[in-house]
Amino acid sequence: MALSDIASQFKDTFLKLSLLQKVSVAAALAAVFISVAVIVYWANRPVYKTLFAGMTQDDAALVVENLKEQRIPYKLEDGGAKITIPNEFVYETRLNLAKEGIPRGDAVTVADVVRLCGVVAWAVDALCRGSKWLTGTA
Repeated sequence: MALSDIASQFKDTFLKLSLLQKVSVAAALAAVFISVAVIVYWANRPVYKTLFAGMTQDDAALVVENLKEQRIPYKLEDGGAKITIPNEFVYETRLNLAKEGIPRGDAVTVADVVRLCGVVAWAVDALCRGSKWLTGTA
């Protein structure tokens, strides 16, 4: 069966349909094409990940300036304290910014959190053991 036979058979069948059936077939085809287009668009949009969070406005301005120079798309969130960029740029951009000493200020790092947790754990342990130094009874 050749392609021209299939096309003519489809044409004959379509012409035999009522107006309501023709409209229904056209609407179904339109829905399929729109669904495919939406899925392709959704699958190809970039996934944004956090580059830095908890930054001062001065540091955020430096980072944004650098991102503009590198032509990396970005989004500002949390009033400018959080910057997200496409996932494929995150690690290389962090390294490049660190090489330039950015961010400079008060951004909270993982190391800061670990140090804070260690101090808190030590203080709780000392209180539970009744440390004379911590309670001031020495």
